Amino acid sequence: MTGYDVQRTERALPKVQEQLRYIEDMLEQSNTMEARHDYLLGMLMGVFGLWGAFWLAFNWFGILRNLPDGILVGVAIAGGVGAIMSVMTRLTSGKLSVDSRAGPMLIRLAGGFRPVIGAIFGLALYIFIAASLLPVAVTVQGLKLTYFFIGVAFIAGFSERLAQDAITRASSAIPATEVPEDPALKPSPRPGKPAKA
Repeated sequence: MTGYDVQRTERALPKVQEQLRYIEDMLEQSNTMEARHDYLLGMLMGVFGLWGAFWLAFNWFGILRNLPDGILVGVAIAGGVGAIMSVMTRLTSGKLSVDSRAGPMLIRLAGGFRPVIGAIFGLALYIFIAASLLPVAVTVQGLKLTYFFIGVAFIAGFSERLAQDAITRASSAIPATEVPEDPALKPSPRPGKPAKA
């Protein structure tokens, strides 16, 4: 090719490759930021979903109005808030990892389930402690007992690992029971053949 300088092209090639790597890094950062935005948007939708579920349960179905049900609402909200605080803490520290290849719908769905999972963990830990399935000595009463359960639910929503360990301990505390065999379910002997003694 006329006028083609091989040496000049070889000198320029490393700079071109460096610029291409820079562009790839910028695209990856942009995709990561967009994925985090989708995750936070989904989490916000999950919060509105929880609020709508509580509103329907209170106004339409008439439940969650007495004191025990009120504690359930309190621990569910505390678990959801703990989950949100966990996500925001990881976001501010740069440790929130979201797979941008999953697609915006799946990322939003995962973000929407995050406060729901926190609320479920908070409810589960409250029920396990109230049913004495966990070796936790509760020595407070009255309003302090409510604060205790709300604090435990917040920690359960904030730390998924702690909640999973507590659920594992609670499941091991449930005694295994054998179901007695019903004689009526035994197969009857065939006609013409004596039954075995």
